[in-house]
Amino acid sequence: MIQSQKNGLSGRTVYVIALAVLLILATVVVFVSARRDNKQPEQPPISTDGVTQGTQRVPDTTRIPPVTTAPRDTDPPVTTAAPVAAEPVDAPPQSFVIPAHGSLSKSHSTDVLVYSLTMNDYRTHTGIDIASTVGSAVFAAADGKIKEIWEDPLMGNCMSIEHKGGMLTVYKNLSPDLPAGIVAGVSVGEGEIIAAVGESAIIESADESHLHFEVFLNGNAVDPAEYIKALNS
Repeated sequence: MIQSQKNGLSGRTVYVIALAVLLILATVVVFVSARRDNKQPEQPPISTDGVTQGTQRVPDTTRIPPVTTAPRDTDPPVTTAAPVAAEPVDAPPQSFVIPAHGSLSKSHSTDVLVYSLTMNDYRTHTGIDIASTVGSAVFAAADGKIKEIWEDPLMGNCMSIEHKGGMLTVYKNLSPDLPAGIVAGVSVGEGEIIAAVGESAIIESADESHLHFEVFLNGNAVDPAEYIKALNS
């Protein structure tokens, strides 16, 4: 009977020991699993100019300067300004005041030769002659600016006035004495006295006293009589 009790105690002891071992093993497994879950992953090495992840090198975005320009698709639409219309060219004067009181003594003629009393020959006449007494006033035919005042060896004392639209009027056979303030570069108004009839044109000295008057449009001589408002013929 004593032997049976010993054998029974021995079996119970073994069972208790085995159960304790299982509990310890289970505790160890749970503890190890918890430790593994809480363990932080190792940080890959960082280079000076980027981050290395495995075998791929990732650029270091902290060293790239921020973008200061808006993306292309967000740029405001480009608007093109409407073309500016060119300034209209001023039209030349359509009519003149008569540049000297008198009557037409010689017409404009560039196609038909005109007889010259002084030269005793036939030649073209690019202007018109307005018979007038020596010393009578000469007027600006239209608003403009005095371009030049000069002395021609054949036509005597001369003056030219620029007008809008490429028109130029020329006054010849003038007196050498001019009104005060009449110099090259000054503006003059239509009908303003700019000079006096003279007798300085040697090439027309045999003709009666007159103003020789010429008109040019874009450099071409035109008939002044077509522009003068009132001209006695």
